Amino acid sequence: MGSADLKNPKSSFCILPFVGMSIMSGGQNKPCCKFRDWNDQDLAQEKNLSEIYQSGYYKTLRQQFLSGERPQTCIRCWEDEANGIPSFRQTRNEYYGELFDDEVIKQPRVKILEYGFGNACNAACITCESPSSSQWYKDDKALAENPKTKRLNRPVEKPIRQTYDWSDEDFKNLRRLYYTFHESLLSPELKRHLQRIVNLGVAPEVQIVLSTNGTNIPEPEFLQLLTQFKKVILQISIDGLYEQNDYIRYPLKWPDVESGVQFWRKVSEAHPNIRPMMRATISIYNFAGIKDLIEWWQGTMGAGAKYSLGHCSHPQYLNASILPKLIKDHYLKNSALPERVRKILTAQNPSIKDREQHLLNQFYAYTRFLDLRRGLSFKKTFPNLFEQLKSDSNIFDTVKSLDSL
Repeated sequence: MGSADLKNPKSSFCILPFVGMSIMSGGQNKPCCKFRDWNDQDLAQEKNLSEIYQSGYYKTLRQQFLSGERPQTCIRCWEDEANGIPSFRQTRNEYYGELFDDEVIKQPRVKILEYGFGNACNAACITCESPSSSQWYKDDKALAENPKTKRLNRPVEKPIRQTYDWSDEDFKNLRRLYYTFHESLLSPELKRHLQRIVNLGVAPEVQIVLSTNGTNIPEPEFLQLLTQFKKVILQISIDGLYEQNDYIRYPLKWPDVESGVQFWRKVSEAHPNIRPMMRATISIYNFAGIKDLIEWWQGTMGAGAKYSLGHCSHPQYLNASILPKLIKDHYLKNSALPERVRKILTAQNPSIKDREQHLLNQFYAYTRFLDLRRGLSFKKTFPNLFEQLKSDSNIFDTVKSLDSL
């Protein structure tokens, strides 16, 4: 097994079980955020990272990849690859190739860590859920208790704060840090962890990806701490412009997001190691506006300003690929449609096939419930998509309440 296997398109190997870990707000962990099943036997607040990595959970998965198997727990990557969408496995094999060698196979260590400090967040984005945002708790609880929406099986997790006190050796092994689950800028623990890495003398070797919704501006002391790391990618999550932002990333307001973007633009000009980029999650709500969003970002930050496009594959009722064929064909005729959006609309997903109508019904139930609860309007915010959906007789006959959205 060598670095060539990471680039071999016929190889099913994944680097992440050998160097990566993703930790959820309750301490549950898995090799990456796309992996299906959590390890809830070895909690990150109770054990060092090195101890967790020697558990049967990780050893079994590593052996599967070394044997050339395709674990079913990695189904999200296999489905993306089958549809021509670059999978998390493929992109991470490429990004982290420099961290891979024979020593990693012999002695796996957590070098890439995605984690946060609970679920504190000041937004309740419509594609999110309570394990990742404290602002979602009341809405998820209401969804779970309502007879019309409880079958959505939404997770219900109370606001929590989490601390970790891993060994110095664990911290010294780290080379990539991802604070991307929620709004880590709201946690004082983030500063404490970064300061510890600086004190251990390894910060110049560590790259950070830090997600923010753009509305939380840190103190100068924290910015000074960031300047000591090799690179900091400041990932600003934006899913729509103007009123679409206010709908999708409720209860944030667009002027506050714009102000935050300008703040980080100025920071990056003063500190070249801090690099803002836009992160957009493509969903059934915003797929049609992604082109305008990219143009706004590059018009604001400069031609060629970097951005990243993810897609909402789960919950499946928010996946744009469930749209009726007639509607998808309408958008696919647009030659300017971003390629990532095009691939999502043309994807042949086995887990969705023949369930589109059921998933659309779930989408309507979910959207209607949140519109009424939050005082929002899908109909007014996305008028074109609303009319297209309304004109589909199969859907309209099934969902009589569409006009009240």
